[in-house]
Amino acid sequence: MKASEVAKEFELREEAYLTLRESELGPEDLEDERVKLGVRVVLVGRKRSRTFDLGALTLIYNLCSRDFVKDYLNLDLSLEDVAKRYGTLTELHFLSSCMRRGKVKLATIQELGSKDLVSLLQRLNQFNDS
Repeated sequence: MKASEVAKEFELREEAYLTLRESELGPEDLEDERVKLGVRVVLVGRKRSRTFDLGALTLIYNLCSRDFVKDYLNLDLSLEDVAKRYGTLTELHFLSSCMRRGKVKLATIQELGSKDLVSLLQRLNQFNDS
């Protein structure tokens, strides 16, 4: 299911998050997609489940690191495995590091996200700089 289709379903259901099976969303479904930040997804697999912001993952996949997204959506890997490889447990923290490295611009985040999320990402950047 393409990321934009997931985002439409999220808006139609008007719920806090959308639950998908692992087989319904893969990294290739994020290619060339831009989804608003704040679309929360719970991906359910055989071994574990993972909650994430689909908008953040689309930005990371298309502008920063496809490998991170592939590993993050791979529910055979624990978050500990992801942290060992990338130094972070969350997609938002990884997105803030993409901003710091100049791969994702603040204007792009502002265009797709809420003021609260923009503020959070800016604070994560400040925290990482200290």
